[in-house]
Amino acid sequence: MPTFKQELTTTPSTNEKQARLFAQGFTVLDWSQNKCGSKLAIVVENYMTVMRGTLIGVYNADGGLRGELTYVFGHLIGIRSCSLCDISHSPIKKKAAFKELEQHLLAEHGILVRMIHLNERNERETKASEGREPCMLLEYPDQSISMFLDSTDLKALSGRVSSLKKLITSRLDLYL
Repeated sequence: MPTFKQELTTTPSTNEKQARLFAQGFTVLDWSQNKCGSKLAIVVENYMTVMRGTLIGVYNADGGLRGELTYVFGHLIGIRSCSLCDISHSPIKKKAAFKELEQHLLAEHGILVRMIHLNERNERETKASEGREPCMLLEYPDQSISMFLDSTDLKALSGRVSSLKKLITSRLDLYL
């Protein structure tokens, strides 16, 4: 699979830019912020596989600085939790094992992984997930969406990426 590095400034939102890149045959593997606060795609990989669907991970937290701080404070005092956050992130950043899982699912199964916060969902994603967060939805090529992993499934994984990989792999044949 050919890869290259390229910086791309995003506007107006990271998810919209990622969707545009995806439509052009690229997947964004990592994001960072420059000094002006604009998000940059650091690694862009051209994929050479047939897309079978998109796993949409919905965190049980709002995005943005306010949402992140609210979650961190709530988590510290024990009133907020998100089992999907525990699986995908260390206390500081996204886990390397989770990034590897995203790459594996794309390369080996044709499944793109997109992670979003509560306030980043579109109408269809909200309808499919509301009241069941955190969760992972499966969006099919025809744009239909179904629940793939619910909050009970994710909680049972106890923050382990390896367990998530096994569960996703075992369910893909049932759903696709």
